[in-house]
Amino acid sequence: LDNVKFSASSTTLIALHAPAPRLQLLFDRLSKFSSANIGCLSAPVSSRYPISLSLLNIPSSIEHRIWRSTIPGKERAQVGRWYSQEQIKREKDDQATRWSPNSSLDAARIGTLPPTLQDLVNTKQLLSGLLFFTDDASQGLSASLNHHFPETAKASNHLHLLGLFASSTPFITGRPFTLFESESIHSDGAVGVAIVGPKPLEIESNFSSLMHIGGSLLITSASSNMIYTMNERPAADTLAQLIETQFNASSANRPAVHLGVLDDQEKIYRVFSVLAGSPSRGALLLDGEKSPMVGSKAQFLVSSREIMDYDENFPSPSAKETSTLDAQFACVSYAEANTGHTMTHDSEVTIIENQFLVASENGLLIDKGKGLWECKVPFVGASIKL
Repeated sequence: LDNVKFSASSTTLIALHAPAPRLQLLFDRLSKFSSANIGCLSAPVSSRYPISLSLLNIPSSIEHRIWRSTIPGKERAQVGRWYSQEQIKREKDDQATRWSPNSSLDAARIGTLPPTLQDLVNTKQLLSGLLFFTDDASQGLSASLNHHFPETAKASNHLHLLGLFASSTPFITGRPFTLFESESIHSDGAVGVAIVGPKPLEIESNFSSLMHIGGSLLITSASSNMIYTMNERPAADTLAQLIETQFNASSANRPAVHLGVLDDQEKIYRVFSVLAGSPSRGALLLDGEKSPMVGSKAQFLVSSREIMDYDENFPSPSAKETSTLDAQFACVSYAEANTGHTMTHDSEVTIIENQFLVASENGLLIDKGKGLWECKVPFVGASIKL
């Protein structure tokens, strides 16, 4: 790190995973970069190394702005508290008004933008997109972005963005999440960089870790985050039959199942985890706030990998263009992110050039022109080129 030199007019994105005893030393070194710095503590990008550090330096030749958001999201569920029926109704009405995509809310109610992004709005500059790290309550920020950038949304169909939910760090730093901005450390909110320009950022999803079971199916009945029928048959029955046919496995060792939503070319563009099925109702519960639309085509998927490793979960550096800046984000499983590592000798170091690799067990936020979605499926990733 002592040999790393960055321009003072540039910005460096930092993703760090390390054992607690090493964090302070590493952070002290990183905070001495002459560039502006933003980043977070993340999950390991390889199960073979106890420390992983990714750096992405954005030069001043790429017009950009760094920003920090403290816009609140949805409140976390309160367990063990009693509410009267009047309180429940009032909170439901408030949530429906605040978060409904069809609501016509003024800017003050949705939440003001961070000053840096507000300046871009005031000067009517177009955004290529956003790259950021956030806590687990990004709903307020997402709603504000959708409200304040209507021209950008019309020009590119939607604001393109790629975000990482920072790893949970209560047992590492004592904070729920650990975000940093230059020499400041934050426990919540978001830090990011806005790329200025008329051309939308090029974002690609990586579903190579998933394999399909069965063919494509038409969603014929769904609501909220539940799917009731596919091809006019109960969705839970359809999935149970596929699992039994493909794996012939007992319920104890059946694989986790996901649902991939297909585009017009029948390629996957969005993935949900299947949380549960109801044999009596025939419905499937998805890990998301809203299910795919009725009339969409989808396909059931299972993961073909069990561990996280950079050379399997990220495209090979030799196959990438070295003339562009490349950032790759990936999801890992909770078990993978919290596996203890034994420290090996310091000489065992792998350096990957021209790539910024980062992972989290809490998932990703992706919007590449077809609407914002949260991805929490292990070993699924997304990349962006600058």
